[in-house]
Amino acid sequence: MAIEAGQTGTLAINADSGNVLAGRTYEFVPRNWRRGANIRVAAVAALAASTSCTASLKVDSNAVSDKASVPYDSVARGVRMIDDVIMETWAGPGARLFLNFNSGAVSAVAPGVNWKVVLDPA
Repeated sequence: MAIEAGQTGTLAINADSGNVLAGRTYEFVPRNWRRGANIRVAAVAALAASTSCTASLKVDSNAVSDKASVPYDSVARGVRMIDDVIMETWAGPGARLFLNFNSGAVSAVAPGVNWKVVLDPA
């Protein structure tokens, strides 16, 4: 099992975070995982003002989820995999993952979105 986690930082109104997995160890599914990987993405917006935050996941050029609603909590807390999973998918060996967050047109997201990606070899 491989885990990538982080926080986006503050997002202005209707702003994108960019690919939060860029430059990280598991931006690409390892090629030696010959059956690919099962991927789970969990996220939580840090404050209740962040109600319109969305997430998009692409595997190579295929959109897996576009504008999935990100849950929020009134307390800035870490991600709990049991409660906060917003999408699951499979990706082949060597596939590139793109995970992007958008704050929405209603309000800014401050202090940011806490996220976690878990890759399990299939």
